[in-house]
Amino acid sequence: IFAGVLSDPSFLSPLASLPPMVDLNKAESAPPADNKMEQQYYQGVFVSNENGKPWSQQKSYVNPYRVFSLDFDPSNSLYAGVHMNDEWGIMRQNAGKKENWEGVPGKWGPQYLSGFPFALKVHANYWLFIGTTYGLFRTNIYGQLFQNLTGGGLPKDGVMALAVTPTNVLFAGLFGGGVYKSDDLGLKWKEAGDGLPKQKITALAGNSNNHIFAATAGMGVYRIKSSENQWEDFSGGLAALNVTSLCLD
Repeated sequence: IFAGVLSDPSFLSPLASLPPMVDLNKAESAPPADNKMEQQYYQGVFVSNENGKPWSQQKSYVNPYRVFSLDFDPSNSLYAGVHMNDEWGIMRQNAGKKENWEGVPGKWGPQYLSGFPFALKVHANYWLFIGTTYGLFRTNIYGQLFQNLTGGGLPKDGVMALAVTPTNVLFAGLFGGGVYKSDDLGLKWKEAGDGLPKQKITALAGNSNNHIFAATAGMGVYRIKSSENQWEDFSGGLAALNVTSLCLD
């Protein structure tokens, strides 16, 4: 299991050797923002080989960066969407090289990639999709081609979540609400069905039956089949409707 973490204590996980979560509403004093030891410890990529017990930080070049998103390619290389100061981009850890992180070759830096990389999805044919504050980008893992996919039916908005079905349909969840889908790996888009509330999409997840699940900020979870046009409310039993993440086993 890999976990990317931010320096803000409100994002921390209570698992094992990761620092305990801080309730900022109840804590008498939160960790100071200028505490350099805290910032270094809370940033970077943590790894667990024991299903979350314990966590340890990878000692590598990626550690100074704030990590927003993670995904694997078919060869088990790990990708991280990162940010530090005024720079953001994509780092890669090649399979079998435990702590050897590198920038994805080519046009991966802030002069090409706009905004925080909130979502990453590596397609089976080695396309890397990057959802950011300002839209959706695509490159191959060799950095030979870099494209801004905003347009072609995809609104100009932040892309907060990505998912791909087994039939190669790509879904993108937007900051301003709505989910869009593409049948040609991002070149042309259309809205993915009716019945989804106009609410920020915080996460997407797909299963082997071509169902896509969408988490919303305040309206629960919805589900649709990639070949259908109607979302259904899938929030029954949830104790709260502000859903921030999804994971399917």
